[in-house]
Amino acid sequence: MPKLKRPPKLSRHKASGQAYVTWQYQRIYLGEYGLKEASANYARFLSDLVNLEPAASDPEPEAPKVGWITIVQLCAAFLRFADGWYRKDGQPTTQLGHVKQHVKILVDHFGKLPVDEFGPKRLKMIQSSLVGEGYSRVGVNARIGGIKRIFRWGESEELVPRGTSHALSTVRGLSKGRTAAPERPPVRPVNDATVGEPQPARLAYR
Repeated sequence: MPKLKRPPKLSRHKASGQAYVTWQYQRIYLGEYGLKEASANYARFLSDLVNLEPAASDPEPEAPKVGWITIVQLCAAFLRFADGWYRKDGQPTTQLGHVKQHVKILVDHFGKLPVDEFGPKRLKMIQSSLVGEGYSRVGVNARIGGIKRIFRWGESEELVPRGTSHALSTVRGLSKGRTAAPERPPVRPVNDATVGEPQPARLAYR
């Protein structure tokens, strides 16, 4: 077997813990760094690369495709980031709870899907599913917006293909009067008799 000149180095992506190589200006993910799966995928990648080595007159070969990370892996990386970001005075903010809701919805629907296979149509499927489950229009829009933020962050970390965030931004939020999703009941003034009384814990928006 011919020897590959300067084989791509196996690296660890800090945010996700994934092993990857950079080939032709593109990151190719190989599994969790330090596990046998990543090592085996790296060896297979190098073997495929050797077999694709061109003769002097041949055009440059395409990179062997191992694959992108899954949505579950993307969400795990995002949660690690969010756990440190959404804190005040060392305590988690209410936004962290919302983030976990968005992650759960995304994982429940498409957790095993590679991130490069998630696009506007699948986001619309989640949107329709939430309407069918009885979420309010505002609640649906908030959750869809949260899912978009997960992919926007993933793209900034090069865990998601370039252009994914822009494509998902084309999915419009639900408009008042143009959806079967109900409106949230209006917020009423607090009765004077209840002022000063302990208030119940605020529930997440729905």
